[in-house]
Amino acid sequence: MNDVKMLHGWLPKIIHQTYRDHQLPSWYEQNIARIRELCPGWEYRFYDNQDIQNYISRNFPDYLGYYNRIDKAYGAARADFFRYLVLYNEGGVYLDIKSSITKPLDEVLPRDAVYLLSHWQNGPGEKYEDCGLFPALQKEPEPWPDRGEFQQWFIVAPPRHPFLQRTIERVCENIDKYRYFTGATGGMGVLRLTGPIAYTRAILSLMDTVEHSIVDAETDLGFRYTILPGMKSHRACSGYKHYSKQKIPIVKPEGAMIIFGFLGRPLACVTSTFKRIRKSITKRANKLINKSGTMFRLPNWH
Repeated sequence: MNDVKMLHGWLPKIIHQTYRDHQLPSWYEQNIARIRELCPGWEYRFYDNQDIQNYISRNFPDYLGYYNRIDKAYGAARADFFRYLVLYNEGGVYLDIKSSITKPLDEVLPRDAVYLLSHWQNGPGEKYEDCGLFPALQKEPEPWPDRGEFQQWFIVAPPRHPFLQRTIERVCENIDKYRYFTGATGGMGVLRLTGPIAYTRAILSLMDTVEHSIVDAETDLGFRYTILPGMKSHRACSGYKHYSKQKIPIVKPEGAMIIFGFLGRPLACVTSTFKRIRKSITKRANKLINKSGTMFRLPNWH
């Protein structure tokens, strides 16, 4: 950290981006070249999946287990978790691999140390109409902004920022609470577990006590959410089944917990857990059973 240049004395001049491997499509390579061209005094750091494993093992060994519990099919969720860890540890600027900048960072980032938050341009008729609003979240006990989620396809932060610390804690809490048989899957599951919903709610819990500034990432900073045409085009470009289409659980069970007990709980707790699972499976199955009135029942588990 001592050799890293600082912007305005508070922000490490490091740009972080990730991708699953080093075989990047040409459009991403061109994007990286453009970012580096605009920011000649900045250090550019790229991480693939193995780099991420090595980084967390070296710098956050206590969190490696949490990272590995996220199923590999949900690379986006793993990338979410990593961006919080690396920005907390190193500081600097994180950008999704499909995201970019149009102006030098030296020119657009604030002189004063402040955490930048940005909503989508999601009003009626705006560029990203309805994006990140999730009206159903307004009905939940935890608060939710009228303008929806805070964007986390970019993050600008000094090291050890409390917003990121709380986000990391929140993600770990979500992973611990995740239920393998009944937890949310696919896109909404990721948004809640590690993504913008988790990020936003973590920040909301500290907003009254931590200095921050609300900006428009595209208008004020010249950032671009995606270099690809269309909001959903990156899904087709990934070459893999997009996480939003996945049906498998996001979080893997810890080791042999199903056999030996959940997180070291006594057998009585395991039996109780299986009873809840049986009840949930039976309820779901009865919704799918033919309409003849036949009821579905699982045998008793002892």
